Amino acid sequence: MNNKWLGFLLGLLVAVGGPFMRSGQNQTSDDNALIQEKQIAERIAKMKADPKNLYFLRADLTTAEQEAIAKKHIEAIKKLLQVEPQDADKILAHCYEILRQAPAAQSAQIAHWNIHSYLLLNDDRAGARDALETYLANYRTSDSQKKEAYDKLAMIAVKTEDWGAALYYAEKYLGLDPSSWALMLTKARGLIKSGAPGDGEKLLNKIIAEASGSVQATLAQDDLNKLRAGSQPPDLVAKYEETLQRLREIVLAVESFRIVKDKLPESLAVLVPDYLPKLVETDAWGNKFIVQIDPKNSTYRIASAGSDSRFSGFGQKGEYSDLAGKDIIFADGAPVFVPKLGL
Repeated sequence: MNNKWLGFLLGLLVAVGGPFMRSGQNQTSDDNALIQEKQIAERIAKMKADPKNLYFLRADLTTAEQEAIAKKHIEAIKKLLQVEPQDADKILAHCYEILRQAPAAQSAQIAHWNIHSYLLLNDDRAGARDALETYLANYRTSDSQKKEAYDKLAMIAVKTEDWGAALYYAEKYLGLDPSSWALMLTKARGLIKSGAPGDGEKLLNKIIAEASGSVQATLAQDDLNKLRAGSQPPDLVAKYEETLQRLREIVLAVESFRIVKDKLPESLAVLVPDYLPKLVETDAWGNKFIVQIDPKNSTYRIASAGSDSRFSGFGQKGEYSDLAGKDIIFADGAPVFVPKLGL
């Protein structure tokens, strides 16, 4: 087989996501990387083709002349940095002038790097992205600076909800430092948003298990709960939300009665009409709430038997995202066994 046909067949396998080449997370990540690299190359090419674009200018002046110009701008920047509050726009203008007038000066690389910081201060995320991507394209950089650039580019992508780019730059960072829980969390979110929720869920579980007690583990648990809740049938979620709201209204009325009367009501019926406009005694499935009131010991419990109508007892505790058949329980004004629905 000649090279022409071999290249054609390889290209076809890539285009259709051939099972012999990639599967699962690797397919999602690899395909996304190809897309992102193509988009980055197109942005870079467009900027290079623009004669007014500062990031790819060349000056006719000698290197010595450019160094002299750059030195003046650097001195001006140093003075601006000594004044509080700092004038970010003026500092940015001097950085631009270094790239415009003295792109071959040694300080041009420093000016180019700092541009993204001041653009972020102005909430210009697209501009900051372009500054960082052109910086990576123009200069040989250390791994530590690449990591910082990838981190910031991932952050910008998350802020703009460009989840393909967020996944791409998170993976670029993790390729240099696989131990970053923050970028691993970004990768998990990118996978979920890019159509690979199963792979994202695995990564969330890894963060929860291996980074226990960290901020990232807490955020990963929240994401996992939302992911699982979001995978539940909408009708089921709606009925759990409605039942939870009904129980909260009753509990609020009981607590109001307790504050005013300094005792518990003997039944829920006495809450109407002063504490409840009307009493709804059933959950969203039409089953009566299970109520236990002990005025003597000033304790009470109220529950719904959930979607399967089978109550498993008041001993249950915690939060859950897998709804089917689960009960809902409040005890002495507090939720003790409830769905995690973001209400």
